[in-house]
Amino acid sequence: FFVPGDIFQLLPTQGTMVVPVDALILKGHCLCNEALLTGESVPQIKQAIDFDGELLDDDRMCLDGEGRHRMSTLFAGTDMLSIPSGSNDTTTKSQDFVQCLALKTGTYSSKGKLLNAIKRNSHVDEISKTLANKDSIRVIGALGLCGVLSCASIFVRGTSHVAKVAPFRRVVQ
Repeated sequence: FFVPGDIFQLLPTQGTMVVPVDALILKGHCLCNEALLTGESVPQIKQAIDFDGELLDDDRMCLDGEGRHRMSTLFAGTDMLSIPSGSNDTTTKSQDFVQCLALKTGTYSSKGKLLNAIKRNSHVDEISKTLANKDSIRVIGALGLCGVLSCASIFVRGTSHVAKVAPFRRVVQ
């Protein structure tokens, strides 16, 4: 289990790996599927944050996981598909892991917020309430009465000048 502020490494696995917490990538890069949160089926490339560029923009660094730092943020519950190996160049060291800083865990993470929103907005008990049942019966009764009256009107002959229609045709109508 991680707590905010922990630094940890994600190593490549055979298949997909679920990201355990919301985390900031400090070193490395990976490919993540965020369909759980965004519904987007195209995997996203995640790369390490550029601290030098951040410090040049502003005297103090303000992390924004939803905006400009989204490409450096892993979200809890998303699938990490792969960690590409380092380049084949002998001058650079191969890096087969992603080093991360835990930002948010549990119900404070992006997955936790999503689950709380679903739990809070569920309407499971609404169907079994007595008032809803009475209203449903009234609507069904009114629609049934309208159906019976429209069927009966086919067979009632008025005094107006209407062309004679065979009974079989009226039933089909």
